Order: sequence, then structure tokens, then C-alpha cells
Amino acid sequence: MVEFKEQRKLLSKIMQFDLNLGQKPVLTICKRLARENSNDAGDTLNVATANIMILEFKKYLFLCAIRLIYDKEKKYETVTPDGKYIYRAPFPAPPIIEKAWDMIILYSDAYIQLCNTIFNGFLDKPKFDTEEEEFSGYDHMFRLLNRKRRLLHPFWNFWPKYAKKAYYFKDKNETRNVLLS
Repeated sequence: MVEFKEQRKLLSKIMQFDLNLGQKPVLTICKRLARENSNDAGDTLNVATANIMILEFKKYLFLCAIRLIYDKEKKYETVTPDGKYIYRAPFPAPPIIEKAWDMIILYSDAYIQLCNTIFNGFLDKPKFDTEEEEFSGYDHMFRLLNRKRRLLHPFWNFWPKYAKKAYYFKDKNETRNVLLS
């Protein structure tokens, strides 16, 4: 029971984090995400979908935190010479959510503060030696999401379940350069 309360508190902290760092810019991170996801025809991602992408990205960070906090081995952690922690994400983000991560990480001050809030360090993208390892990591993430579904209430369209490794990599490669709206 205590673990569930701690997780709810952590999730609340993550979801309430303001990626605009308390400022009121004309072009918020959400609006930037929408603007920067356009196609050759000039169609852009709508702001409502971009907002959902950011919320689902925060849920992904929560899943990473759960895995890193409760994994006793701490095999994803390194320490820099100045004592800062750098964590490697334990599993890949769904392709659509990775697009949000790619954009958010560009705004390093906000991303660094968000990571410090969650991890007391920096969360780097995952790195895998093989496709099998990456797909296995994705499958593990999906199973963890499913176990936490009552807490997270995921927008399932952003969290596809892949029956085969080939489908995952096809989707990942196609999503890389595609407008999402």
C-alpha cells in the first residue's frame, strides 16, 4: 500500500511539472511540438494532440522512474566526476512518444530540471546492443504500463502493442519522419 501511495505522489509531481518553467511564452513547448511536426503540405500537428503527447511522455518517464527506483541492481546508473547521476532509460519509448522526447530534450533547461525532479539526475535515451534487446525492452515497458494502467490511465493510441519485432521497427522507422495529426 505504501508503494502505491509513493507512486501516486511521484506521478503527481511529474504530471504537474511545468515544462515552460513558470514562464508564459507565446510559443509554449506544447505549441512548439505542434509546430515542429509538420509535413511537406504544410499540415501541422494540432495543439490538443501535442498536449496529449507531452502527457504520455511524462507517463513514460514515470515508468522509467518506477523501473529505476525499484530495480535493486541500479544497472542503468553512472556517476560523472562532479557527482551527478546519469541514468540510461531502461526501455524505449513508443515511437510517437519518442517524437515528444526528441523535442523536449532540445529545451535542455526544462528537461534537466524535469529529470532532476524525478531522478535526481539526468535520463539519457536507451541504448541497446541488438534489435532483440530493444524489442524485449519495449515489451517489458508495455507490460509495466499494463500493470500501472489504473494509475496512469494511458491514452492507448500512443502505446501500441506489437505482436512481432518487425512491426515495432517498421512503426518506429515510419514514425520518425511522419506528421502525426
